[in-house]
Amino acid sequence: MEQKLNIDGLNSPLVEKNSNNLEYVNQIVYQLFDDLIKDMQPSSDLLYGIILGLFVKCKKLYRSCNTLVDNDDTLAFLVILRSYYEATISLRYIVKHHDHDHDDIEKQFIVANTMSELRNLQSSKKEANISKTQYKTERDRLNQRLEPYGLNIKDIPRGYPKSWHPTKSFKMIAKDLDTTGEALEIYSSLYAATSRFVHPSFDDVLKWHVTKYDENAPYLPNETRMYIPMQERNNGGKILLMCITLSMHEAVSCSPYTKTDNYTKKECIEKIHNNFHKSFNDTRSQMAWQTEGMLRYADFWMQNYKYDKNNSTAG
Repeated sequence: MEQKLNIDGLNSPLVEKNSNNLEYVNQIVYQLFDDLIKDMQPSSDLLYGIILGLFVKCKKLYRSCNTLVDNDDTLAFLVILRSYYEATISLRYIVKHHDHDHDDIEKQFIVANTMSELRNLQSSKKEANISKTQYKTERDRLNQRLEPYGLNIKDIPRGYPKSWHPTKSFKMIAKDLDTTGEALEIYSSLYAATSRFVHPSFDDVLKWHVTKYDENAPYLPNETRMYIPMQERNNGGKILLMCITLSMHEAVSCSPYTKTDNYTKKECIEKIHNNFHKSFNDTRSQMAWQTEGMLRYADFWMQNYKYDKNNSTAG
């Protein structure tokens, strides 16, 4: 049977606790997922359902990311990692604004979701995929779903939402999270590094997915993995994955729906996060991540998140 980790007793750097820091932190992260789910106080409140649902989704995506990076499936990892990051910053944003924007956050989720449905419905009508009668029936159905929340179809803005929030993009959500900009720095590095692989682009298509041996040769399909498997690159992906995860756990540990006061646990998670960076910052090579952006993030983190037991600032 696997031994349960005592995260509350972790007071020394990870490098002294376990030489395999990635695996050690990975075990802690899984334990935190399980512990925090058990610690959530059951509630019929809608916002509780949103918070709990996002947290469970994060756990599933975290497991998928780990599997993909272990299998050197870089292309799939980059796609799933972006989805995971968006889920974690959304959760952190909601927990941060819960106290004074409780009802508003619920409504923003509903409004953004209805915007997408209404836009799709209007497109179907415009393209004559449905009749005017079907359009009216579906529009009335959407309106009925809004009534319990004090909303009306006339309150729904035109256009597509920017995220789960009708007016805030994920970049705006990241920027909102903290004054030091830690979440925004990850956003900038992650999105800059992955966009040309996640979305079709000239470099992506011609460099990774076809082969041409000389100027006059025909293009041939290239079905090999996008990157040669390298342990350092796997570590780079896991370092970023765990940094994103630990930041989220810090926020969720202080959720208003937890059964007990978890600020002590939050401080412990912050220290794990801090020690994790100390263990890797001075040893990672240029190949630790696909771009220099993650090395810049590591430097940024150490400059802005110096752990002080009396004045904890990691976020």
